[in-house]
Amino acid sequence: MKKAELDLERAKKIKKIALLTTIMAALFLALSPQYFGALLPILFIVPIFMGIHGIKAGKKSGMYLGMGIIPISLAISVMWIRYFFSIFGNLYKELNNMSFIYNISISTSKFFLTASVLMSFALFTVCIAVFLEIIRNRSVFK
Repeated sequence: MKKAELDLERAKKIKKIALLTTIMAALFLALSPQYFGALLPILFIVPIFMGIHGIKAGKKSGMYLGMGIIPISLAISVMWIRYFFSIFGNLYKELNNMSFIYNISISTSKFFLTASVLMSFALFTVCIAVFLEIIRNRSVFK
């Protein structure tokens, strides 16, 4: 293969990993405040930015920072999934309770719960995809 083709292939792999890492970070920042308050996402903004920037530049340090976000993101998604399965039997009661506590309609609380659970399943899937893509393509980082 020519050097230009190798560079193009490397750029495609890096672009894919950067996109998946960005999606993972956005879902992490959206889902984590509900359990840990606003402090956790604020603490992770700088490492997330540095990781995404490093991945886009093709640096090993960016790869390691990107991989460092994976365990906490997996933990957040598993907590949301566990919460959903724990309230699944009493779903209507929980929606009623949420609507009473936050003074919103039941349909709004149902929307927020459904959106959060769907995002947690997406976060879980994206975390695994990012991990596999980084491990599979770790040779593209210099």
